[in-house]
Amino acid sequence: MDITANLDRFRIFYQVAKIGNITKASEILFISQPAVSMTIKNLEEELETTLFIRSKKGVTLTKAGEKIYKQLQNAFSYLAQINNIVEEENGLIKGEIVIGCGSHIARRVLVEPYKKFLNKYSNIKLIQTEYVQTKLVEQLKNGSIDLVITQYNGKYDDLYFMPITCQPYAFVTSPNCTNDRFITLTKGSYAQSLFDKFIEDYHLENKPYISVSGYNFALELALNGIGTTLVPYYLIEHYVKEGRLKIVYKDYPLPSVNFGYYFNPNLISRAAKEFIKYI
Repeated sequence: MDITANLDRFRIFYQVAKIGNITKASEILFISQPAVSMTIKNLEEELETTLFIRSKKGVTLTKAGEKIYKQLQNAFSYLAQINNIVEEENGLIKGEIVIGCGSHIARRVLVEPYKKFLNKYSNIKLIQTEYVQTKLVEQLKNGSIDLVITQYNGKYDDLYFMPITCQPYAFVTSPNCTNDRFITLTKGSYAQSLFDKFIEDYHLENKPYISVSGYNFALELALNGIGTTLVPYYLIEHYVKEGRLKIVYKDYPLPSVNFGYYFNPNLISRAAKEFIKYI
């Protein structure tokens, strides 16, 4: 098998393996879900081995798939370093910057940097991708994305963090809410780690809850009286002033959290270094 001729297939396999979900991988790759599925199927046929175990929840790597994935992590990391060398030599004429960032914070901190950066570097492609913090950081470490804009987490000593803004958190619900249901966030997010500690401290493990993947949907559910959620205060300040949400559990000590950007000093491209100046 000619590996180099199938590089695009391996890139698609790599993204699906990282995320564990074909549909979500297709969104990040900007390729249709059937096309991603067909690419994986063709790759498995050419390799004459099964790479994934499929289920309703997603896909899981087989032993062979796991071995190939680990090798590709190293390969794509080296390719990212080669790309950095080329960018250094050729300047910022073209290329792309992949930014891991939730849409809630992107609207707050990225609009003006996008406008100013693209005004000067119109040929650079900016790609925003959204996922839980732990997954985004994993992709940052292996070089598949350039920056992660998120809450500060002291666990990532091998990455650099630069703060942009400091924000408090708050528990909120609708004044009309008549239940004690929690609206929690996806495991792996920083907000959920705060939520888990709160539940443990107050021994509320038996309370009913639903889990959602982001602040926007959690807020929409809270506004409709479906339960109580935990979000950065800047997202709900106007709702509180309008009386559409109220703050609860005021006595519980929630930290103010630094939002900023992480980058990998060993893999960051010149284009990404330049973009940072505009944040």
